[in-house]
Amino acid sequence: MKQKPKILYIMHIDWNWIKQRPHFLAEGLNEYYDITVLYPISFKRWKLVHNSINGLKVNGFFIFPFDLNLAITDKLNNIHLMGKIQRIINELKPDLIWLTFPLLYDFLPKDIDIKIVYDCMDDAANFFDKKEKRKNVLNIEKELLKSSWKIFASSEKLKKEIINRSSRKDVKVVRNAFNGRIHNSKKIDAKTKKKYRIGFVGTISSWLDFSSLDYCVENIENIEFHLIGPQELSLSSAQTHKYVFYGSVEHSELIEIVKNFDCFILPFKLNDLTKSADPIKLYEYINYNKPIISIFYPEIKRFEKFVEFYRDKETLLDILNKLIKNKFKLKYSEKDRLKFLKANTWSDRVSEIVSTLHEKDC
Repeated sequence: MKQKPKILYIMHIDWNWIKQRPHFLAEGLNEYYDITVLYPISFKRWKLVHNSINGLKVNGFFIFPFDLNLAITDKLNNIHLMGKIQRIINELKPDLIWLTFPLLYDFLPKDIDIKIVYDCMDDAANFFDKKEKRKNVLNIEKELLKSSWKIFASSEKLKKEIINRSSRKDVKVVRNAFNGRIHNSKKIDAKTKKKYRIGFVGTISSWLDFSSLDYCVENIENIEFHLIGPQELSLSSAQTHKYVFYGSVEHSELIEIVKNFDCFILPFKLNDLTKSADPIKLYEYINYNKPIISIFYPEIKRFEKFVEFYRDKETLLDILNKLIKNKFKLKYSEKDRLKFLKANTWSDRVSEIVSTLHEKDC
């Protein structure tokens, strides 16, 4: 039997962090390639889940977090990881190296002669507050863009950013998706009750607009915001008491929790980081068959058939009051929901990627 081509798949997040694009793509690509995953072991052990490896070769390495913004940690990471990755390359002899974050490129041997695939899932420089660090990330990304054999982007805005930062025009947009298991539970109309539950699933970090959520809690007595995911943000005790936190939850267990929610929300602050996002959450929210509310930005306009968009805290408040009045009536039909879900699975995305990787270079 012919051997599968080998990919050294280097991620920038812990394998046991809540499942994101790198996890789903690695699992899907493993059907076509012999995947060896390298991932940084998170020091935040209490925020992790236990994601299955599904036949993958998965190996962790210790690293100082990228967001420490300390020059000494960057140097220590370089010394430690460059040697480790060189040894793995020598042993594995991969046909491709897959990178999910620009700073990972700095750990590769400088004279590397292996095809590199860059999967750009975020505008990485905007994760960092310090201008010097952002500049450094952009410089490394520019070198990565020059060296990459194939480049994927998860949104149109990211593709435009890549084109602006490089001479590359051959960027392939491969959007996010959901896991392919369609939930067939019927929408149950909300009846009058003491509290209505508005759910959010994802990392609880600085990109969430708590000021708008606070405003709604203060102006509607019978709503609760239920937040599922690892908490990266320090909130005041006064704020904490306004919300219901679940911490990290296994992806397979989410459906049992969210079935009691009345609707879902995507409450991003609008900035250069979030405006480039193609949120996995929206795909999964549609699968949960509940009303959906989101801040509006151009990248997600294509979800307008399914999502109630707001532009500020006042319009968010109006939408919530309207949903309560209408007993959280769905905006979309079951036919539209199923059509969307069947066309937006991770399996579909992997097929797009495999087709691109098999294209002959001109």
